Parts: sequence; C-alpha cells; structure tokens
Amino acid sequence: MAMNGIRLIAADLDGTLLLDGAREVPDEVFDQIRGLAASGVRFLAASGRQYYNLRRLFAPVADDILYLCENGSLVMLDDEVLLKRCMPRDLGEEVCRAIMADPRLELLVSGVHTNYAFASSPAFIDHLVNEVGTRTTPIDSFDQIHEDFLKVSFYAKDPADLDAAAPAFEERFGDALKVVVSGASWFDVMCRGVDKGSALAAISGELGIAAADMAAFGDNFNDAEMLDYVGHPFLMESGQPALRGLNDRIELVGSVPAKLTALLAE
Repeated sequence: MAMNGIRLIAADLDGTLLLDGAREVPDEVFDQIRGLAASGVRFLAASGRQYYNLRRLFAPVADDILYLCENGSLVMLDDEVLLKRCMPRDLGEEVCRAIMADPRLELLVSGVHTNYAFASSPAFIDHLVNEVGTRTTPIDSFDQIHEDFLKVSFYAKDPADLDAAAPAFEERFGDALKVVVSGASWFDVMCRGVDKGSALAAISGELGIAAADMAAFGDNFNDAEMLDYVGHPFLMESGQPALRGLNDRIELVGSVPAKLTALLAE
C-alpha cells in the first residue's frame, strides 16, 4: 500500500503545475517524483500538450513517468503507445477548414510525434516552436499529414476571439465532437468520450490501479472528467470556480509542489 492509499498522481501542466505563465517545471518537482516512486507511487503528466513537449519538460525523469497527452487522445508508457484515440479523417479535415475560414483563429493538428501547422502562418509556427516548445511540422496541404488526427485545436491571441468562435463549432459539430478549453489561448476539438478521465480509466485497467487510489491536480474544464474520476481530486485555488462543486471530494490547493511535499510527509 502506498502513501494514504494513493498509488498514482496525475498533474495537469498549464495553470496547475505551471503557474503564472511559467514555462519550465520547478526543479523541486523532479526530486518529489523520485520520492513518490520510492514510496510506490507513479507520476503521470496529464496535459493537452504533445508527448514530445512533455518529455522535454520532464527531461530529468522522462523515462520514469507516464504521459497522458493531447487531453486524453494519447497515453504513452515506456515510450510506447498505451492508448490512442483518433478523429475520423474526413471529419477532422472538415473541422480544419472551418477553423481556417475564421481569420481570428490559427489551426493546429495533433499527431503522435509532431503537430502540424500551415506554413502560411510563420509567426504562429515560431510561437509554437520557440515559445511553447512543441515539435511542429509546417505543411501546405492535408495530404502531407501521413498519420491519424488525434485532435484539432484552434488558437487566438485574444481569448475573446476564442469565446466568440466556440459556439459555432459546438453547433456545427456538437453531435460527434466537443470543444473544450485547453488554455488561455487554446480550444481543443475532440471526439466525444475522449478526455482525461476516460484515459485514466484505461490506465487503471492497464496498471491495475483503482480510481480510488488515484489523485489528480487540475485547474480548468478540460480537467473536469479527470478530477471527477479519481478518489483524491485537487483543484487549484486559482482554477475555475465552477469546478469547486464538481464532487464532494474536491480539495483546494495553492501549489502542486507544496501539496506533494505534504503527501510525501504523510
């Protein structure tokens, strides 16, 4: 039995482990992950980010943790695909064209090992590569994407543009797809049933760890299913107030490292 019955801890990145626009994981977290492992607790990075980007962020412990990527579309364990849930190609391209038709938005298509953005948006690609730190492949047409679409995302510098655009996508594609907030400037479009909670359920079956023995840290609506699935949900004090009533197990925390320190002390 691990500490307090917890055998796996999942942590969102943006707005949770990375606060106030931080771009790097605090160094103390790597020692905490090692301490968790010594206590029999596995650590899972659970994010809307791509696998390559997450491995870079967790470089000192990259081979020792699990990765829930692309908001639950992809789960990686020991550098192998544990779970991959894709969007039908025709539907994905239809969503892409709808995004491209809105001049306020930039388009990003997620694959397993790289993202795809149109070369006609060099400033956006520069933002992805040099600010966000993602592996991004410039393309000129969808024919250059020779893999499945995990998810499709749209980005806008002005969050008001995102809020204005989202209802149209929900109305047009809502029967098959859902639009979820994935960051201050990002919305993700994914198949219904694809989320961090259902990905954790798959991990539970694979590793034999019950939901009651899992903990999770999150802050936003794309974390809701994950926070509702686990036995020990931790919501950031700076997170979405609407999630505070998600279930009767929610505990508010101000800092992931501080809470991990407390858990390790227990």
